[in-house]
Amino acid sequence: TAHDHFHNCTLVQMDVSGFTAMSARLSSSELVDLIDALFSAVEYAAHCIGNVWMVELIGDCAKFVVGGPYPCDDHAQRGAVLGQSILHLCSRLARRLRFPLSVRVGLHTGSVTAAVTGTSMPRYLLYGRDMEVLGKLEANANTNQMLASAAAATALGDAWPLQHEKIVVLRDG
Repeated sequence: TAHDHFHNCTLVQMDVSGFTAMSARLSSSELVDLIDALFSAVEYAAHCIGNVWMVELIGDCAKFVVGGPYPCDDHAQRGAVLGQSILHLCSRLARRLRFPLSVRVGLHTGSVTAAVTGTSMPRYLLYGRDMEVLGKLEANANTNQMLASAAAATALGDAWPLQHEKIVVLRDG
């Protein structure tokens, strides 16, 4: 299997908060319509930002790489704009529907390896420690907030004033 290596890219992961509880309150059709509205808006934002690839969409979670197969020097800024757009779009959709919809977002800058995996339903996926870091950031983000890694904060520079509120310790291995 051929592998692609993408160095110096920014990763974004979003997850709908309280999805299981939401699933119990809505009919399956309502849930599909809600998730479709959110992810369609996010995909459009990613398209407008440019150089963004939606790697995966599984249930209520989406993963994006900025740069990577579409190299750009401002990948961190584009990733941060995508993260802020996700938060804004979710908030607008929740207000419009008068429904308590919220997300968590992780933002990390690093390197990944990509490869096609599987045979009956092959998929081009990203792998590596930086994907694990991204998942930990998203899982530890507060509801309706984006949690950025130190690597992402460094790549963003002074143009994006960030609050240093939370430290997430990652175990080696």
